[in-house]
Formats: sequence, C-alpha cells, structure tokens
Amino acid sequence: MKRDYAKQILIVIFTMIMLIALLISIFRIKASAQSVFKASPESYVVIKGTSTLHDWTMKSNDLQLSVIFTEDNQHQINGLSNLSLVIPVKSLKSTEGSMMDSKAYKSLKAEQHPQIIFKSTQGQVKQSGNTYQILATGNLTIAGVTHTVSVRTVCEINGNRKLVCSGEKTIDMTDYKVTPPTFMGLMKTGKEVTIQFQVDLFSNDGLSFNN
Repeated sequence: MKRDYAKQILIVIFTMIMLIALLISIFRIKASAQSVFKASPESYVVIKGTSTLHDWTMKSNDLQLSVIFTEDNQHQINGLSNLSLVIPVKSLKSTEGSMMDSKAYKSLKAEQHPQIIFKSTQGQVKQSGNTYQILATGNLTIAGVTHTVSVRTVCEINGNRKLVCSGEKTIDMTDYKVTPPTFMGLMKTGKEVTIQFQVDLFSNDGLSFNN
C-alpha cells in the first residue's frame, strides 16, 4: 500500500514538472512571437503636389515610427500587429522655401494640430523570397481630421536585422478640410497630394533574417 502511495506521489510530481516545463515553453514562444522595429534616421517621407505654375515637394526626415511584426517559430514575419507613424508638421520643408512652408503649415493647422499621425488597425503580410508585401489599414489624422486609409508597402531584407520599406499614397487634402494654399494670386496648389516614403526599419529585440 505504501509503495502504491509513493508511486502515485511520484506520478503527480512528474506530471507537475511536465506542466511547468510546458508552460515555460509556451511563455517563451509567446514572448518571442513578435518583434519591434523602429525607423532609422535615414528614413524620410516626401509629399508631392501640383500647382498652376509647377510641381512642388515637401520632405521630412523626422519620422517617429514603430512596427510590431508577428513571427512564426522559424522567426519569419507572418503578420503585422501594430504600426504607428508620427510626422511633426513643421519638420516638412519645401523646395519653394520658407514662404511655401509657412503657407503649408497654416493650411495644415500646425499650431492646433502639430502632428500627422497614422495608426494601423489591421495589417496583412505576404512574403516572396527576400521581399514582404504589406497592406496596412488604419486611421490617418491630418489637421485634426481622421479617415481610414489603406497603404501598400514593399519591404526588402537588407542585412541581418534591417528592412528597407517604400510605398506611396495619394490623398485629397480637402477630405481633411485642408484648403490648398495660394501664393500672391499667381500660384494655386492642387487638392491632391502623393505621400511617398522610404523607411529603414531595424529590429531591436533579436529578430534575425539569417536564421
């Protein structure tokens, strides 16, 4: 009887050890199931527009961007759980000089709404070799007005922990209650602009593409 009782205790202890080991392994898998990327200082966004005289551009290298990619157990990206992009309006500088800048800031209501913000609500990732096709859908806020948009991005692996991503999105600024600026009655800008970007993303928490 005592021998059977001791055997049952050993079985219970062994079962508990196995459960603890399983829980630890699950925790490790969950802890490593996502990887945070942030933009390097070389990243930039360019806004391109038209006018009655000539085309114009504004550029910013001041991007506050982070992306959380989900991974499979082989450390391959298989999804997107979060993307956040913030561009300070006054970091945008035009090819036309300070007069264009001040007009644009006024149209974008920079004093009341100093940031352009995009936050994803969902994302899809498809891999083809060393390239990832990303479709991110989320809320784009400009001049205090928010609309849902979808942005397509192509990312290529460059080095062990780096992704180089590029894409573009054309929007109608009047949708965001932004009045296209005019200059001395001689130049009137178009209502549509194209936002182009190139972002170098680095992993800070161990995701490696050479595993």
